[in-house]
Amino acid sequence: MEVIYYSVYILFALLAGFMVVLALGLGLHFEGLVERHLVPMIPMLIPLAIGTSSIVSGRNVSFYGLIGAEGLTLADPIGGWILRLTTASIVCASVVVLLSSLMRKKHHGERSGDPLFMAFLAYFGSCYIVSGVLGSEPSFVHNNFYALIVFFVAYATRNQSVDRFVCWARNGLNIFIFMGLAVAPILPEVAIQDGYSGIIPGITFRFWGLATHANNLGPISVVFLLLLRWKPYHSRALNLLSATAALGSLLLSQSKTALIAGIAALIVLLGYHLFDSIRQAKKGKHVTLAQFTWISGPFLLILSLLVVISVGIEFGLWKDLLARFGTQASTLTGRDFIWTITLREWHENPLFGYGPRLWGDEFAARQGYLGVVSNAHNQFVDVLGSSGLLGLLCFSAYLLLLLRYAWLSVGSTEGVSLALAVFILMRCLTEVPFKTGNITTPDFLMHFIFFSALLRARYMPRTAEAQTHASKKRSRLPRTSFSS
Repeated sequence: MEVIYYSVYILFALLAGFMVVLALGLGLHFEGLVERHLVPMIPMLIPLAIGTSSIVSGRNVSFYGLIGAEGLTLADPIGGWILRLTTASIVCASVVVLLSSLMRKKHHGERSGDPLFMAFLAYFGSCYIVSGVLGSEPSFVHNNFYALIVFFVAYATRNQSVDRFVCWARNGLNIFIFMGLAVAPILPEVAIQDGYSGIIPGITFRFWGLATHANNLGPISVVFLLLLRWKPYHSRALNLLSATAALGSLLLSQSKTALIAGIAALIVLLGYHLFDSIRQAKKGKHVTLAQFTWISGPFLLILSLLVVISVGIEFGLWKDLLARFGTQASTLTGRDFIWTITLREWHENPLFGYGPRLWGDEFAARQGYLGVVSNAHNQFVDVLGSSGLLGLLCFSAYLLLLLRYAWLSVGSTEGVSLALAVFILMRCLTEVPFKTGNITTPDFLMHFIFFSALLRARYMPRTAEAQTHASKKRSRLPRTSFSS
C-alpha cells in the first residue's frame, strides 16, 4: 500500500514539475502579453476568487454575532482550494514575468520606483524575515513570501499603463460588489448577518456580501468609489448604478471605520477640487455648474445629516444608539485588551518583537481569542508587537513614502491618490490594512491596488516626458542624404 502511495505521489510531483516547466515556457514565449496584463488582472482575479470561494464554501454568517466564527469553520474545503489555486496561478505567472525580465535584462530608464519599493522591502524584511529569526517566537511562514513576489512584479512592470490597471481594478471590485448583492436574496445565510444592532437605526442585520467579513466589504466599497471617480465608465447610467450599489453596500455593512475613513477621503477629494476650482478662477476660467454641484453637493449633504442628527439628539431619538456607541467607544469594542496583550509581548523583545505568528491561531488560542482575533486591530501596534522597534521604524518609512508618492501624483489623479492615502491611513487606527499574510485577502488586495497605482501614476508621466525629450532630440539631429 505504501508503495502505491509513494508511486502516486512521485507521479504527481513529476507531473507538477512538467506543468511548471511548460507554463514557464509558454509564459516566456508570450512574455509581452503576460507582462502587460498580469498586474492589472490581479485585482480582478482576487475578488473573483474570494467571491466564488464564499459561495461554494457553505458558510453561514447569519448568527455570527451570537456564536462567533464557529459557523464559518464548518465550510466546505473546496472554497479553500479555490483560493489556493488562485494563489498558485498568480505566483507562477509572476515568476514567469520576473524570470523573463531578468533573462532579457530589461531596464526601464529612470528608476523612479526605487525608493518606494526599497522601503517596502525594508518593511517586509523587518516584519517577516528578521522577526522570524530573532523574534521571541522564531518562525517561517511561507505564505508571506508570495506577497513579496507579487509586489516585485508590480515594481518590475511599473512603466505599464496606469489607466489599464485602474480600470481593471475598478471592474474587479465592481463585479465583486454586484456578486454579493445578487447572492444575498438567493443565499441570505452566506451574505447577511442577522441580529446585529449597528450604527443605522432600525437596521437589525449586517451585510457581508461575499467578503470575508462585513468590515472588509465597507473598505472595498470605498476604494471602488474612489477608483470610479478616478476612471469613471463612459456610461452615466452605469456610473450611477455602480455608485449606488457601492454606497448601499458600504452603509449596510455598518463598518464604522470604513464610514469615518470614507468621509475623510471625501473631504480630501472635495478640498482638492475646491482649491483647483479657485486656481482655475484666478486664471480666468469659469467654474461650470457641474463642477459647482460636485463640490458643494456633498458638503450640503453632510451638513443636512448633521442637522438631522442634532435634531434627533435634542428630542432624544438617538439616546439608545448613543448609549450603545458610547459603551463601545469607551473600550474601543474590546481592542484595548488586545492592545494590552500585544504590547506585553513587545516588552519581552523590544527590538524584534514576538515574530510573524503573533495573533496566529496558536497564539490566539492561548489568549482565549481563537476564531475571534487574528491581528492587533491597529497597524502600528500590530507591527510593534510582531517585529519590534525595527519593524515599526521600517513601516513608518514605507508609509511616509506612500504618502509622498500620493502627494506627488495628486494632480494626475485629480486628488484620488491623496484621498486613498488618507482612507488607508485612517484604517490603520483600528485595522491592519498593510498586513501581507495572504494574497487572497481583501486587505492585501487594497494594499496592492494602492501600491501599484501609485507606482504607475508616478512613473508614467516621467516615461512620457523622457520619450518626448528623446523624440525632440532626434528631430534636432542633422539629416544625411546618401542620394547622388
